[in-house]
Amino acid sequence: MIYLGVRVEINSKNIKDKNFQSNYNKSGSAKIFDLCENGRVALEKKNELLLVCGKKDKNPSNLTNFSLLVELKKSKSDLERIVKIINVLGNDKLIKEKAKAFVSGQSILNNIIELEPLKQAFKEVSSRIPNFMELAWYYAPEIKIEE
Repeated sequence: MIYLGVRVEINSKNIKDKNFQSNYNKSGSAKIFDLCENGRVALEKKNELLLVCGKKDKNPSNLTNFSLLVELKKSKSDLERIVKIINVLGNDKLIKEKAKAFVSGQSILNNIIELEPLKQAFKEVSSRIPNFMELAWYYAPEIKIEE
């Protein structure tokens, strides 16, 4: 399976559900992977692609980050092409925006049709985390390939 999406970062105190990831994955339209409590968001380079990832941090950050990904029913080469487009849109830097920018149609990523399901995913997460749209940042792109 091939997944494409973003890494979300929010203050840890806003996530009240101790089983947030597993509870969301039971019914959400996307999947949450790699929940990093007190972690940090980091840049990762794979081949010529700039990607975001979560890292555990020795110094508590009071922030939690997680990947919010949608399944992409395309090939790995299609995934690579989409990531390259996102990298160009970000001027060869990771894109960082508020969650509400994406949902309200004000994101630089809104024209990438493969990311459209993230609007629903953000709304679902927002129903579980109060004030999510105003408080959460997302970084793009993030991918996951399960063989």
